[in-house]
Amino acid sequence: MLRSATVPLTDPGHDLHALVGETVNLDPTSSSDPDYVQPLSVKWDLNYDGSHVDADLSGEQPRVAFDHAGHVVVAGEYVYGDGHTELHSFAVDVSDLSSEPADPAIHVAGPDHAAPGELITLTLTTDHAAQTVQYVLENGDGYSGPASEPAELTHSFAAAGTYNLKIQLYVDGEYVGYASHTVIVASEPAPAAAAADFTFISQPAGLTPLLVTHDKDLDSTGAAEGDLLA
Repeated sequence: MLRSATVPLTDPGHDLHALVGETVNLDPTSSSDPDYVQPLSVKWDLNYDGSHVDADLSGEQPRVAFDHAGHVVVAGEYVYGDGHTELHSFAVDVSDLSSEPADPAIHVAGPDHAAPGELITLTLTTDHAAQTVQYVLENGDGYSGPASEPAELTHSFAAAGTYNLKIQLYVDGEYVGYASHTVIVASEPAPAAAAADFTFISQPAGLTPLLVTHDKDLDSTGAAEGDLLA
């Protein structure tokens, strides 16, 4: 797991990486483990000075969000039913991606425009020497695999807008940095109205009567020449 969620607290390699504002579980132990012993109480010091454990949090499986970047040591003091106490400590590195520069050794290739709901694929590679790599989006989606192969992440966006994706990289389990990739999401333009397949000619408001005139040659009776021929 990315955050060493299955590593026992007694393992000195249990270090945690988190983002500012991200809620994480401090205790990676699980009651489903066969060797798990439930403590009577646990208190947590979120900035352990190496001598005294302050009770910043209490209880098993505490979840906490750090409000600033930096490196701290967290300690958990476990009290068990047989009377013995165990103290476990580990390092926590907290990153603030809004102020931390992107790592130029992480490369992202993929589309920079998409439509709402459209699935895009990002291909990621790195110049960092590694056996395994893990790429993680801020929403937790990610890829884990050998460093020798390009990694692919798929993502979609529900609404139009400009999105600045930040993809974190873990090399052999250790956080090394992140890459940034901007995607502009816009709705498809409405199709143009189809042209009409007929032509309508409006009728004039009023009809002008057709007037035909001809020269009259009246005889003595007053009848027109045309009447005499009828």
